[in-house]
Amino acid sequence: MLKRWLIPLLVAAAVAAAIFWFGKSPEEGAFPGNRMPSFAVMDLQGQLVTADAFGGKPLFINFWATWCEPCRYEMPEIQELYDQAGGAFEVVAVSDEPLPTVQRYLDAYGYTFPVFLDVDRSMNQDFLVRALPTSVFVDARGIIREVHVGQLTREQMEAYLARIVPGMGRR
Repeated sequence: MLKRWLIPLLVAAAVAAAIFWFGKSPEEGAFPGNRMPSFAVMDLQGQLVTADAFGGKPLFINFWATWCEPCRYEMPEIQELYDQAGGAFEVVAVSDEPLPTVQRYLDAYGYTFPVFLDVDRSMNQDFLVRALPTSVFVDARGIIREVHVGQLTREQMEAYLARIVPGMGRR
């Protein structure tokens, strides 16, 4: 008798917790299988860039910070994959730090993949980012296929990208 109502109760509690903590139901949050939330961020030249600018391309969205040690370890791998992919996917690296801090960091390490600023933290909120790094893999149709919280290894990046980039797993 206990088993019959325990699982539905646990599911209901999980949904209620998601709505309470994140302000979004599982159908509208940044969860695998859902449509990617629309967003607007600033590029490093101060221009507003919206999600529409990436229309039809698979996206590797990475929320990071200059002070984040795990971010420092995964960024060289992101750069290598971005360079090797020949435009097969787009990187959207998102920081909420001030432009001078981000620019100094990028210059010091020579990163050239696209970096954007979430100055009002709205993208962080819409994607339910609660820890750094957080990576979101979105297919060309705008559907979230994977969300990974924490540092990614090269192998994990390749496996996630293989799910959103046709032919990526065979390179």
